[in-house]
Parts: sequence; C-alpha cells; structure tokens
Amino acid sequence: VDLAKESGVFVATQVSIYIPPVNVSGKIDLVVINPETQKYQIIEVKSVYGFNANSVMGTDAQRKSGILGEPRDSHLMQLGIYQWWYGNPNNFDPGILVYGARDTGKYAEYLITVEHDEESGEDYIFYQGNAPCITEKVNSGISLQNIMRNYKLILDSLESGEIPERDYC
Repeated sequence: VDLAKESGVFVATQVSIYIPPVNVSGKIDLVVINPETQKYQIIEVKSVYGFNANSVMGTDAQRKSGILGEPRDSHLMQLGIYQWWYGNPNNFDPGILVYGARDTGKYAEYLITVEHDEESGEDYIFYQGNAPCITEKVNSGISLQNIMRNYKLILDSLESGEIPERDYC
C-alpha cells in the first residue's frame, strides 16, 4: 500500500465486496491504476515462507530456467472472484497475485484473468507468471460458476439445517 502511494498509483485499499446471491463477502487488498493502460487493477498480496514457498514461487533452479511455481487454488479462487464480480464488469486490467517470502525476501507475481468459455458457458480462472519471469498463460480449471454452486450448496444447507454431502471421498 505504501509503495503504491509513493509511486502515485494508489486508488484504494481494503475495498469491501459482497455477492448477495450466495452471501459471500471479502476485502480486496489493493486497487491501483496501471500507468501504462490507465485502467484499474486489483492486487492481492500473500506472504509465504519455508519450503512451501517454493511451490508457489518456484525453486532457485526453476526460476533461473524461467519457471515459476503454481499459485494456490484458494488464492486463485479469491482473486478470481474479485476479478469476475468486480474487475471484469468495470473493464479492469488483469488482477495481480503477489507472493512474498517472509524469510528469503523472494517474490513472485502472477497475472490473473477470468475468461468466458463459449463451449462450456463457464468463466475460468487463468494465471500467468509476470515477475520475476513471464510464463505461459494457464487455465486453472476452476470455474466461477462451480465456486458459486458450492457456495449456494452451503447456503442452502445452512438455511435448511441439513448437513451437506461430502464433496470428496
């Protein structure tokens, strides 16, 4: 937030978001303006540390070869929801998911988009490494409609007082 303010791109922080049909709320870490496109961008910042940091940021050897790790599904879903509900309808640039290692100081940055698939009729979360190296865009396989169906199932179960079925064996 301080760096965004110092660089003159800061728009807002802790922006509340609410999705009434499934009673889901959250807070966007940071909204900035992209100085190259003059469009807004949603930024989510996650801290990691230890051995698990390599899975999302890539090992030293991977990074030297231009390979980053993979963002965590929960983080993709969080930013994907924000981008889909708030960013896409307002013509924002791709969201940015930033990982920072508390122990080593390394970081990794991913661009996050939500794109409509005509064949399935669903909107999928894509990610692409942006820094320290640029990677190919990857479809996470996570659709926003599937996330919303799960939230709706939980909400319906809560309202009916019935425990939902397990979502895995």
